[in-house]
Amino acid sequence: MGRSIPSFRQILEIEKLKMTSFKKMLPTKKKHEFNEIFDNVKLYTSYLGNASNPIPLESVFLGAIFHNYKQLLKLTKEDTVIDEDSLKNELMSLLETKPEGTILFYRFSKKWYGFVYSLHKEED
Repeated sequence: MGRSIPSFRQILEIEKLKMTSFKKMLPTKKKHEFNEIFDNVKLYTSYLGNASNPIPLESVFLGAIFHNYKQLLKLTKEDTVIDEDSLKNELMSLLETKPEGTILFYRFSKKWYGFVYSLHKEED
């Protein structure tokens, strides 16, 4: 018996073909990145196929966003390994050697303090 409903991989290829006019307008370097987005979505076809979304492009976007989220989460975990003492030492050496750095640091800190204060301020 034949299938009347295409698999999600087939739907993904159909959506990619629908966007060929958009792809043609991209510069050469960006075309590779466009293909890479769809290749990343292919990693999640078994999950996205179960989503039963009537608009397949939404599933494609969801797969791309999920992959980007995973990559961002991986990068932020790597960045949190930074030693706080070395970061403090770098900041202190910057403030001591460059007086304009001190002025900018305090201005920047004051703006952030105002922002944090406004977030915690109770509304009337």
